[in-house]
Amino acid sequence: MKLRRPSGVLVTVDPDSPQMQTETPTYTCGHCQKTKAIGARDPDLGGTCRVCWTMLCGPCTDKGTCDPWERNMERQEARYQSRKSMGLA
Repeated sequence: MKLRRPSGVLVTVDPDSPQMQTETPTYTCGHCQKTKAIGARDPDLGGTCRVCWTMLCGPCTDKGTCDPWERNMERQEARYQSRKSMGLA
């Protein structure tokens, strides 16, 4: 599989032969921020969230809900600010 815009590239260097290196495109899951290498032998590539239109890893695809990482961080920050205002943090 070839991505149009991969998030990054995983470079693997063979210790026996430094000239022998492979480059594999990677993407970051939009819901959990896991980095996934896209290989030809990978049976679970994940998918695309049709709500926020980001690439997803396999476990996040299986959940079937849209919970972007940024929204999760905003909830955690709001929870912290709420606890801080009550003197609990």
